This record gives sequence, structure tokens and C-alpha cells, in this order.
Amino acid sequence: MFGVFIASVLITENFLRENLMARNSFGRNSGKDKTIMFFFAFMFFIFMFIIIGFYLVNMNNGNSDGTEYGSGNDLSTAYNNEQVDVLVPIKEIPARTPLKSSMFEKVKRNPMEFDSRAITEYELITNMYAKSVLPAGVPFLKEQITNVRPTSPVSTSIPDGYRAVTIKVDAVSGVEGWAGPGSIVDVYWTSTSNGNNTINSIVQGAKVLSAAGAVNDNSDASANNSKVPPTTVTLLVTAEDAQRILLAQTSSGKLSLSLRGDNDTGTEGSAVKPISVNDIRGTSRNVVVSRNVQQRSVGTMKIDGQEYTINERGEIKPVIDEDF
Repeated sequence: MFGVFIASVLITENFLRENLMARNSFGRNSGKDKTIMFFFAFMFFIFMFIIIGFYLVNMNNGNSDGTEYGSGNDLSTAYNNEQVDVLVPIKEIPARTPLKSSMFEKVKRNPMEFDSRAITEYELITNMYAKSVLPAGVPFLKEQITNVRPTSPVSTSIPDGYRAVTIKVDAVSGVEGWAGPGSIVDVYWTSTSNGNNTINSIVQGAKVLSAAGAVNDNSDASANNSKVPPTTVTLLVTAEDAQRILLAQTSSGKLSLSLRGDNDTGTEGSAVKPISVNDIRGTSRNVVVSRNVQQRSVGTMKIDGQEYTINERGEIKPVIDEDF
């Protein structure tokens, strides 16, 4: 802007000099003409000073905090340079621990580095308990603390609308003990229906909360040979799935677990339909006939409640259930 002002001054000065010389050469120079030209020159300079002053005032207002936004920085950069106080645990705090101010310290952190729900004041932890483990030096959220004294390590992990249910397992139904705390499993129910053994997937994607009362999985793959599989497993399921499991346990049959991969936590598209022993044999009740019928069945029919099969010769034979 200063360069534009100097250029304007030089142009104006050159214009006035040439004008005066032209008037002198023609003998038309007069005091009145000089007064008029100097008046216009003076007004021009005043106008330029006003423009420069206006520019300087706006520039100062835009950079009142000293940040040069026009030099490559922006508002987000200025915001990122600000740091705020946030509470972090001095040491790791186990779940269910009553919180005290002496367990925490305030540290300066960039607001962009932690969740806006993080605890920033000591007053917010008064008469509170840790719902889960609070790692040392890490900001923690309001959702990780509670004013209700936890009754057990398991209860702190049960969200609203969910339930914890326990089932009996052995080395086979418990996947050799690999279905430990934190694992994701499906629950299967094996029972007998109409004299035929069937298996149903009654719960999918359940989380294991504890195994044999332990909420932490301290198993080591290298020491697995000496590991004793748990006899009970507690699962986190919805209230409806809890009813399914409890009803299945009181009925004839057996519950078993199927372990999912660590990255397979969803249930979408993973539903499986019930199967029976006849499905394994590749037959069903509608096509199981006496062995003395050698011809291929081409259809079935019912007469007075009795089911019959029709073979390739058109012969009609009654359907006979066979035991496995």
C-alpha cells in the first residue's frame, strides 16, 4: 500500500510539472491557475492519506491478538495454540475405586487432543467412583465415573437395557477355556424335538464378562497346557436374550458356546437356521422312507393323517421315521 502511495505522489508531481511548463511555454501561466492546480494536488494527497489510514486501521483490528492470519495461519491454528487445564490420573485407578483429588493432577492439553466431555475440574469428581479402569496420564470422560457405588466388577460393565447371565460350561462347550473375559461368543442350544436331535443359535454376539468369577483374562498361550477350563461363564446380553438363555437352561438340552474372532463383533448377516440330525444325514422326515423302497421318491401325499411317498413307478409307500 505504501508503494502505491509513493507512485501516486510521483505521478501527481510529474503531471503538475508538465502542466506548469506547458502553460509557461504558451504564456498562459497565471497565479490563479497555479492556485487551482495546487488545490487539486492537495485534495489528492488528502484522499490518499484517508485511504492509507483506513487500511492501517482495519489491518490492526484484524490482528489485534498479534497473529498474522494473512501469512499462512488461520483461525484454527490460533485455536490450536491455546491450551486448557484437564484432569488426569497420577497412577492407574482400578474400577470401583472412590475418587479423591489427590489421585489426579491438572495438566495443560490442546483441546483438539481430547474429548470435550473430559473432566476439567476437581469438583466434578467429588463423591464419585470409577466405573472402569482410568489409565495414568490420560484424560477421562464423565461416562467413566459414577456417583453410584459399584456393587461388583461385573455390574460396572452392564449398560442400561442389558443383563448378565451365567451358564455352565466344560472344556468342550466352553471352547477349551478360550472363551474368556472380553471374548465375543454365540450361544447354541442342543435339544430333542419330536425324537430328533436339533441345535439352535439362540444368542449371537454376546460378550463374556467373566469366566469362573475372573473378570480379567490372564491366560497365556504358552502356558495353556496347564490351564484349567472354567466351569461357568457370565455373558452380557440383552434382556430378551437373557430370557432365552434362562429358559433353555431350565429345559432339557445343553448350552454351548461358539467363539468369534476379535474383529467379528456384529450379528448382521450371521444368523444361522436350526439344523437336525436328519440334516446332517442329508435327509428329512419328508423323504425318510423304508429301506425296502429302492426307487427314487418323486413326491409325497397325506391320507387320513398318514404321510406317503410316491416313487418313480407310481407306487405309494407309507413314510417311516428311522432312528439315527
